[in-house]
Amino acid sequence: KSLIHHHFGSKEQLWQEVKRQRFKAHFDHQLSLLSSASPSMEMIRESITSYFEYLRDDPELVRLLTWSSAEGEDDEVLNQELIDLALQRARESQAAGVIRTDIEPIFFMVIFAAVINHWFQARDHYTAWVGFKRGEEPADFDDQFLESWLKMLMRGIEPAPADAAIEPKILPGAVTPARKRKN
Repeated sequence: KSLIHHHFGSKEQLWQEVKRQRFKAHFDHQLSLLSSASPSMEMIRESITSYFEYLRDDPELVRLLTWSSAEGEDDEVLNQELIDLALQRARESQAAGVIRTDIEPIFFMVIFAAVINHWFQARDHYTAWVGFKRGEEPADFDDQFLESWLKMLMRGIEPAPADAAIEPKILPGAVTPARKRKN
């Protein structure tokens, strides 16, 4: 116990560091992608697919994050820098006519993270829906889910022809990088 306090200050700070280390590779990849790619459906698809693959490849992390969420912890793992950049890129995508302007970008991000997180949290439950026992589903079951969901999501965020003239809506009171700097 004394070593934990010596190196990390508390068990909570140790826990945050464990999550930060587990998230680092994905964070770096997303930061690189969002910093370098032009607004496009392919950039959005790659970002979503990367997060999906990240959780698929680390089921222990899914359990840790689920536990953390169930405990109501203030999760510092999702670094504000990455959230701000993703929101900026979503708004740039709206301005470029890549995605619908009548969708609040933060909700788009919440929805894509929530669906992916929930898939891995309750995957065994959903495999039973289609008649598979745990561990007996097809090897590409996750890929089938991802492709089906991406088709629905990507089609749903495509702008309609008349959408180009609509100003992006920003959630009243939402914290945006510009609003954060003012405060």
